Amino acid sequence: MPFSLAYAQERTVIKPLINIVKSEKFGLPIDCALGETCHIMNYVDFAPKDGKQTDPACLARTYDGHKGTDFALIDDLAMRQGVNVLASMDGTVTKIRDGEADQWSDDTQLKAIKDARKECGNAILIEHKNNVETIYCHLKKNSIRVKPDQKIKKGDVIAQVGLSGLTEFPHVHFGILKNKKIIDPFTGKENTDTCGIRQQSLWDNTLNINYQPITIHRAGFSTDKPTLKSISQNSSSLKETKPNPNLLTFWSIFLGVREGDKIKLEIRDPNDQILSEYKIIQNKMRARQFYFTGKRLNDKLLQDGVYTGTASIERIDEKGKKITRNIVKTLTVSP
Repeated sequence: MPFSLAYAQERTVIKPLINIVKSEKFGLPIDCALGETCHIMNYVDFAPKDGKQTDPACLARTYDGHKGTDFALIDDLAMRQGVNVLASMDGTVTKIRDGEADQWSDDTQLKAIKDARKECGNAILIEHKNNVETIYCHLKKNSIRVKPDQKIKKGDVIAQVGLSGLTEFPHVHFGILKNKKIIDPFTGKENTDTCGIRQQSLWDNTLNINYQPITIHRAGFSTDKPTLKSISQNSSSLKETKPNPNLLTFWSIFLGVREGDKIKLEIRDPNDQILSEYKIIQNKMRARQFYFTGKRLNDKLLQDGVYTGTASIERIDEKGKKITRNIVKTLTVSP
């Protein structure tokens, strides 16, 4: 049946939004360990038609016009193995769409998706009390387990995470609507309201979901020159290699970088000596940023043992507080 992401309009009058009791707050819409096996890739965009990236904290962890919260898997291997999408609240299914392909779309395919208004891909719309609805997009083809008019309970498995529709990575787009207006679950505010001020979190208190200004999404070793595209589409994580590769690299994907962030990647050999290092001070805001460091070996053999790759980011926020994140991966070199 017809389904579209074009489900919200601007309004000029700003009023209090969802006033809900504790028992009615939203559960996590994905069966994963948040911060470990999945991360929030994009938040709701505030002032959605201003041509800027403005997330709930007035930073850039979103893209212009984004209407929900994206819960992204670590890699496409997890998607293929199957990660469940969960109903975030009791309700009734009103619409579904299935049959759209899970694919890494090229420009022609992306245009066709936009022209057909199928940006949401395979999707489910659920109606709740008090004119509240939730939407779940980019679901895996043929994974939807519910039907229109079906009653569901909070936490029920309704589908699996996929790669359908207008997407560049396996994730579920989770959106909340109140009277057809887009609501941000971290602030309880409408997306046309002012960012940076929290009215109330709409997440279940037991979940401890908080806005994260910076996240290191993934990191790993490679014996090829990595690109964001190749890393996104290749789920293999190199943990062991022979001593004779032509190239050794270490890469990382950062979420929510901004001007002034100090970013560092390094590879240390089994003697704890730096084999390769890359440092940069970020010069622009980006929702997703990819960097790598590496060394061409020119037929030299790597020493046997364990190599350590570390990616780190440091920020001084507006209040002068230092925020740091780091991730460490190892690679074993053996004959």
